[in-house]
Amino acid sequence: MKPGPSSNPSQLLIDGLQYCYWTREVFEQMRRGGVDAVHATVSYHGNFRDAVRDLTCWNRLFEANSDLILPGRRGENVVSAKESGRTAIFLVACFSHLIPLCGLSAPR
Repeated sequence: MKPGPSSNPSQLLIDGLQYCYWTREVFEQMRRGGVDAVHATVSYHGNFRDAVRDLTCWNRLFEANSDLILPGRRGENVVSAKESGRTAIFLVACFSHLIPLCGLSAPR
């Protein structure tokens, strides 16, 4: 699938925060919209086991949709994604709700 619309091919379109039910249709919509990278929250309301389960599911999504998405780990992955007509997905697990369970103080 070709990259989505862009007024300037040297500009990158990055969605700074996304939390949704991820499907191939969502990935196709991101490409049609020209989204080059997404910050995706993993296991927002879950515990550690939920996060591991969700990351395993993401690995399957990356494999099944490699024509549309790729794992984002560094800034250059966004450029690679744009050049290949895909979207880089940066996964971030949200564990802030678990801090009190670990005996630590939450940052203020």
